[in-house]
Amino acid sequence: EGSGRRPRKEAVTSACRILAKRYRGQEVINLVTKVINIPSVETTTGECDNPTDEATNYTYEKAVYTESINALHKSGLYEEADQLYAQGAAAGHLPWAIMQSEDDSQLKLDLHGMSAAVAHSAVRVSLQKETMNGEQNELGSDVIIVTGR
Repeated sequence: EGSGRRPRKEAVTSACRILAKRYRGQEVINLVTKVINIPSVETTTGECDNPTDEATNYTYEKAVYTESINALHKSGLYEEADQLYAQGAAAGHLPWAIMQSEDDSQLKLDLHGMSAAVAHSAVRVSLQKETMNGEQNELGSDVIIVTGR
């Protein structure tokens, strides 16, 4: 907390795994939120302190969100995992599962590139969002889930 620099993502995700194993889901959310809000800074060599893997577009933020959601999911803390997914997707760090469709009678969810835990949260959050937008909290359309590698 004192240096003003982001901690290594491995340290953050390790702490999240430990907290999740102890069923401290809210503490995982608080830690991720605090770490993500620390601005990325350049080192004295001009390199970013948290580089992006350009080949996979696996940013620091995406890594922290993904690994934290994986840990929460593994411990059965689905509500907290869903909260982190919604937070990460809203901030643009995780892909939003809902695909734009010309046909309003279909809800298309694209889960490409998501871990199993993130995909589970993406489906739950997307279905909750769609049912809340519908009449009488019902999903009035077909659901198409696109998966793959």
